[in-house]
Amino acid sequence: MVKQEERRGESLESPHRLMKGNWLKKVSDKMENGIISALREYAPEILENEELLSHILHGGWSGIEQELSDTFNQTSEDVLTGCYDRRMFFAIIEKIILPRMRRLMSPDGTYPPFGYIAMLDIDKFKNINSMFSHKGGDVVLSQFGLAIKHHFREDDVIGRLGGDEFTVVAPGIGEADMNARMEALRVHFQNEPIRLQRVDTHGYGTVHLCFTYQVASLSDPDAFQDRLHAADSDVMRRKARRDAAAERRIPR
Repeated sequence: MVKQEERRGESLESPHRLMKGNWLKKVSDKMENGIISALREYAPEILENEELLSHILHGGWSGIEQELSDTFNQTSEDVLTGCYDRRMFFAIIEKIILPRMRRLMSPDGTYPPFGYIAMLDIDKFKNINSMFSHKGGDVVLSQFGLAIKHHFREDDVIGRLGGDEFTVVAPGIGEADMNARMEALRVHFQNEPIRLQRVDTHGYGTVHLCFTYQVASLSDPDAFQDRLHAADSDVMRRKARRDAAAERRIPR
């Protein structure tokens, strides 16, 4: 995989750095028409800081590049988890990952293995919110996102698609490695429960966080959405079957 990309002169920069570089270039080009108009379109929050704005106006591009870089990082991440938010996740897939996959097409029109995608969904998350409040639920989401990032590589694309649903796109990884990372993540929460304040007694309890996941291979860029949706559907079906089985075991 990597050798194929290197032979074709493919940049192996991380998706995050590529997206940020493209964004910064757009701002730089826009600044030819004026710094204020560029900021108004791409980073309006900077206009609210008079001291910073003065520094930027006197320093030009050298004064703004680091601030814009920080702004990009902040606006592309989910506040709770540090993972990409849904918008940025799909932007990276569309602008970086899919074009990279398409450039690997063989002369016969087929695609080599590219990597794996995983869908992850926290189990019984509504119960966590009910028992420990939404504040406790936020702590769980934060810990889950941080743990996923810790168990994967810097250049993997990790997003929180909404609620307690996360996804990982890992280029150049094999099925065994992908499943091993998932198992390591499961063991991590088994060994390190999360301590939270209860709603009912105001005492503290612990959550041994569990999650359901499904992995799927990636090769054809035109099938990416189908693979994502199939993995998501598999997760939902497995959770539904497990919940139904648990309901049947409850004494009547």
